[in-house]
Amino acid sequence: MTKKILIIDNDVSLLAKLKININEFEVETTSTVEDAISLIENGNFSFIVADIKLDKGKLGYSVFDKLFFKGRYVPGIVITAYELTDGQEEELQKLGVEKLEKVGVKGTLSSRIQSRANEILNDRRKKYAGIIKKIEEYGLENSNASHNGKTRTINSWMKIILNDSMSIEEEENTINSIITISNVLIKRNNTKDYDFPQI
Repeated sequence: MTKKILIIDNDVSLLAKLKININEFEVETTSTVEDAISLIENGNFSFIVADIKLDKGKLGYSVFDKLFFKGRYVPGIVITAYELTDGQEEELQKLGVEKLEKVGVKGTLSSRIQSRANEILNDRRKKYAGIIKKIEEYGLENSNASHNGKTRTINSWMKIILNDSMSIEEEENTINSIITISNVLIKRNNTKDYDFPQI
C-alpha cells in the first residue's frame, strides 16, 4: 500500500512540481495549516512536509503542535528557503522536527523529501521524536498509562515501541493511547487554552 504524504506550502507552482515528481508516496497538497488539519483528520497520512513561512505570517510547523493537541500524530519535516532564527531553531527542536533546505543543496527537492521521509519513517526514534519531546516537555515520562488492560509508565510504553516489539497495528493503537492520555494529563496540569480532543 502506498503511503500518503501531505505537503503544506503557499507556493502553488512548487506544490504542483512536487506532486508530479514525488512518486514513492501518494501526495496531497494544501497552502494552509487549517486545511492541513482538516485533511489529516479525514485521511490516513504517513508524513507531513510543511514550509516554515506561509501566508499572513503563519508558520507551517505549527501543524505539528496543533495535531498533537487534537489527539493525532504524524511525523514530518519542515522545508525552508530562509535562514532560520534562533527562536525557530529552538521551536523545531522542541517539536522534534527536522528541517530541509529548499535550495542550494545537491539533489532535487522532491528526491530529498522522499529520501528524508523514508529515513524518518524507518527510524522509530526519529519517527516518534515529536511525541518523545512532548512527553519530556510536560514531564510525563513516569505517568502511568493503561492500554489493553496493562498499566505501565509512558516511558515504558515508548521503550517497547522503540524496540520494535509490536505489530504495526498494535504500535499505532498504543501511540494513539499515549497521545490521548498525555492530552488528559497536560490539560489537568496546565491552564493554557489548548483545543483538546474529547476523551
